[in-house]
Amino acid sequence: MSVTPTNVSLWTYRTIPFTFESGYPYQQEVLAAMAQWENAAGVTFLPWSDEPNYLYIQKESADNESGIGMQGGKQIVGISQSDLALHELGHVIGLAHEHSRSDRDDHIDMQWQNIDGGQGNVQFTKDLYSNNLTDYDPLSVMHYPAPATGWGGYPDNQQVWTMRWKQDNSLKLGAGDNQGYTALSANDKNPGGILSLYQQQRVPMGPQIASGKWKNPYAVQFSFIIDGQTYAFEHNPSAKSWYIQILSPDGTPGATTQHGTWYDPYEVQFPFTVGGRTFYYGQNLEKKNWFIQELLAGGLVGPTTATGSWHNAYAVQVPFTIGGRVFFFGQNLETYYWFIQELLPDGKMGSETDHGTWQNPYHRQFTYTMGDRVFLCGQNKIKKRWFIQELLPGGKMGKEISAGYWQDAYEVQFPYNLGGVQYFYGQSMTSKTWFIRQLNADGTMGPLVQAGRWDKGYQVQYPFVSGYQQYFLGHNTDDYSWFTRQLVAL
Repeated sequence: MSVTPTNVSLWTYRTIPFTFESGYPYQQEVLAAMAQWENAAGVTFLPWSDEPNYLYIQKESADNESGIGMQGGKQIVGISQSDLALHELGHVIGLAHEHSRSDRDDHIDMQWQNIDGGQGNVQFTKDLYSNNLTDYDPLSVMHYPAPATGWGGYPDNQQVWTMRWKQDNSLKLGAGDNQGYTALSANDKNPGGILSLYQQQRVPMGPQIASGKWKNPYAVQFSFIIDGQTYAFEHNPSAKSWYIQILSPDGTPGATTQHGTWYDPYEVQFPFTVGGRTFYYGQNLEKKNWFIQELLAGGLVGPTTATGSWHNAYAVQVPFTIGGRVFFFGQNLETYYWFIQELLPDGKMGSETDHGTWQNPYHRQFTYTMGDRVFLCGQNKIKKRWFIQELLPGGKMGKEISAGYWQDAYEVQFPYNLGGVQYFYGQSMTSKTWFIRQLNADGTMGPLVQAGRWDKGYQVQYPFVSGYQQYFLGHNTDDYSWFTRQLVAL
């Protein structure tokens, strides 16, 4: 196995949204089957939200079949028994019946006298032009079982041989007696099979560039650029230590340029550039004190330019630039109060320009620019509500443009622009699922582009550009592992 029709439509960007009918009884079995195909085919099944093409999985249907590949729109998949999930999902990802492939007569003898309708039964029709990706696999989950009761056999209430293996007439065909319909054969998982087709698709998630494990966790990280060189700033709030490291043009971490230890931890930090100079801001959430410090060429820390203390801790704080002026937004997640404050060219704290109180806290927020418009996007991780709101010149809060709900909370989110297209990435720490979506120029949420699932949650993730390439870094603060990956223009 594998075999596909010559004109099969694969799922765009290897992502397959799905939903179950209300009360569907075999959800766990279907999810387990999805996990097997994810590993074998390199696709990702993602709970459906608003995607135009998706699976609707139900128990009762005209038959237990799915269209082969992506059909477009709402695609009904009938799975009336839990042990049929692997087979039907195989059709979903683009696979035809193994016994329908063009070379099947070289491997099996058809027992037409034992087939309901004989040679007129379309479930046994040979595809003269099939795309045979691997060697014929008599044990494939996509092969009808034989001997079997049903499965196109005649009489349908008796166990009959509909096909026999030429090399050994006693060999039981298909996945039933061999894998119990619940496991893929070794050849079902052949990298030269359906996986090879999906890997030919161009997707925004690029290759992993580097990986490793640090000696300590760094829960606060950001990137900045000075004189064309990209750096990473990493801070361990527990140890109060920090260091600056080069991010090389090939996406790998380079030499450390400076390191030190603070008196206090600063759990919230961000960099900003104003007046041709680069600074970074930090706040301690317990004492509520804040500072602004300059960042210098060579990846060095310059003088502190401003300090102070807020009345409250603001666990969410993000900068933005509009009309040639730099501001930042902050929200207190307990009182839901928010403010916008200006950041001045000499690294000083400017005046507050707007404030208010929302009905909800938004645990993850970021800003992004589309043309001459600036937007704020956020999600509440409890209710899973997201919103996009415009930010106006003068540091004012504009109106909400769009909002909705996702099935998952994405504790990590960041925006990036590549090839003139605005994207944003998110990962759920619960399901480990990640996604890449487009953001539209009018401030509305764009379509899902790709989704996947990492082996673990990476609590710290941020984008960076180096050597004219877009990358991002992920760091797990539990086991201290990290990676860098490239993001690719479509």
